[in-house]
Amino acid sequence: MPMVTSVLDGYNLCIFAYGQTGTGKTFTMEGTPENRGVNYRTLEKLFSSSSERSSIIKYELFVSMLEVYNDKIRDLLIENSNQPTKKLEVKQSAEGTQEVPGLVEARVYGTDEVWELLQSGSRARSVGSTNANELSSRSHWYSLNGFVI
Repeated sequence: MPMVTSVLDGYNLCIFAYGQTGTGKTFTMEGTPENRGVNYRTLEKLFSSSSERSSIIKYELFVSMLEVYNDKIRDLLIENSNQPTKKLEVKQSAEGTQEVPGLVEARVYGTDEVWELLQSGSRARSVGSTNANELSSRSHWYSLNGFVI
């Protein structure tokens, strides 16, 4: 939880789950409605802390979600998947941070709204069977404008 406070103070944060298929990354990050995972608990703290500070500073929070699959970056929050896909690339900004120009940024006002976007983005992820699935690695990370959860 102190890391969320650091994010609101302007520092970048990355919570990253990585490992082989079946090792519990999704459960750790998402959990269940009865036993919330790292993502949901982090979002709750982010919104409650920003609300507590609202008399001092106003925060605007945005969500982006992408996947890197077969060496291509794909925006998971594009509303109409029938649109031609634009080529997305990771670029370094003048400030030295990494960004993906053209990535959808959805403004959010609460944990449930973010959760719906994350679920929608998860449904848009590429799913493919390969001979290496048993040995494959997957990762979970989500961006909240300027920092990663």
